[in-house]
Amino acid sequence: MNRRKFLNRIFVIGSSGSIFLACTDTQEGEKDLQNIEENLSADQAFSCSDLSALTEAERSLRDTFEYTDESPIEGQNCTNCTLYVVPEIGESCGGCLTIKGPIHPHGYCTIWAAQTG
Repeated sequence: MNRRKFLNRIFVIGSSGSIFLACTDTQEGEKDLQNIEENLSADQAFSCSDLSALTEAERSLRDTFEYTDESPIEGQNCTNCTLYVVPEIGESCGGCLTIKGPIHPHGYCTIWAAQTG
C-alpha cells in the first residue's frame, strides 16, 4: 500500500468516527446479523453489484477500498464488520456506513473493522 492510499483510508475512517458514536443496542444488531446468516446459504447466488444509482466518485471509493462481494479473508466479512448496515426485511444486500451502494453480507473491503462487545 502506498502512502497516498494509506492516508486516504485514515482520513475516511477518521472522518466517520462520529458514526461509531451513533451505534446503539449491540445485542439487537447481533440478533439481526444472526438472522441474516441463517437465511444465507453457501449455494445461494446473488450479487450486490448494481451500482447504477451511484456517482462516479462513490464507485471510485468502492474501488479504493477494494470492495468485493466475497471476502478473501476467512472470518472477516461484512456481517461481522462494525460498519455494516443490516438489509431491510426482504432484501439481500445491506449497506455500509462508509461506502455507498449495495453491500453483500459475505463481502469485504480494506476498511473492515471487527465488531466489539
